[in-house]
Amino acid sequence: MTEDGTAPDVRIVLGVYDKANNQELFMTAANAEKVAEISKHSQASFATPQFGSNDVARVRKATVEKIDPTPEQLALYNAKYPQTAKYAAHSDFFALSFKQAEVTIGGENSTVEVDD
Repeated sequence: MTEDGTAPDVRIVLGVYDKANNQELFMTAANAEKVAEISKHSQASFATPQFGSNDVARVRKATVEKIDPTPEQLALYNAKYPQTAKYAAHSDFFALSFKQAEVTIGGENSTVEVDD
């Protein structure tokens, strides 16, 4: 969110879904502007093309927080983005947690509840 909390600000990150913890993980440099924004506003929204060419999952009410990734989370991230392994080793990791996602697959929309 923007500093006054009235409008979203857009940041592009490489994310991976951690099914074991029901979180979307991403990493970034500790000195990135988005890290300062996250420290001020823990609410986020995101969209990700996880399912195919025009299929997407959207989350409008996520909580974002800095995490210390587990070895399993690092392996999951590095498996999806092996080209970023050196960068990831020196970056901060964040988790987006959420209870509901809007999913569009094949032009059909549905709302999915995420189990705890």
